[in-house]
Amino acid sequence: MVAKSNAVSLFLIGLVIIMIQPPMVYGDEKQELDRCIDRMDYCESRCISGIVCQYDQCIEDYGCEEQYVKELKEKTGMIDEQKNKGGCLIATAAHGTELSIQVQQLRELRDNKLMQTDVGTSFMDSFNAVYYSFSPTIADYQRENPIFKEMVKTILIPLLTTLSILNGVEMDSEEKVLIYGVGIIIVNIGIYFIIPPTLIWKIIKINKTKRLITAKS
Repeated sequence: MVAKSNAVSLFLIGLVIIMIQPPMVYGDEKQELDRCIDRMDYCESRCISGIVCQYDQCIEDYGCEEQYVKELKEKTGMIDEQKNKGGCLIATAAHGTELSIQVQQLRELRDNKLMQTDVGTSFMDSFNAVYYSFSPTIADYQRENPIFKEMVKTILIPLLTTLSILNGVEMDSEEKVLIYGVGIIIVNIGIYFIIPPTLIWKIIKINKTKRLITAKS
């Protein structure tokens, strides 16, 4: 049971980390691209905060339409057309853009932390072989089904939050990658596989107790 939980947790961590596009390399248009990134995050935050969401119109008002941003990214070397033919992947599709803060943080974790060690690189290489066989289909379904997209985004919140912690720690050795990796795995096992069943069991037990008390009275 524990081994199975560890495997699932490893899958979740790897899933989110590689749901991102290739590393960003800014060029001469960095200032303009940064402006659009900021505006895209702002437009997305309006949806998250509950304000009536008109993301496309919001982006258009700031002159940061998808095609314009794509051209900026191509000029700065942010896009490798050959590598991106498959389109957005799961995390990018969930957050609406690969320029979102969440996706950028994951990209930094992947490239600046995990890929700097043999352990992290081996894990990513092994996981990629499996992940890319199904992720385009899921990402496409997210774009077609807003409800499913929001479900995926919600499910990813705990994992994204715990992984973001790794961006603030030193992971410059194989040992540190293993230590922090195991720690994140344990935390996510608790979040996804221990806490929910425990809460459900307690709720069922409480309801059962209430029914017994009601029946006796």
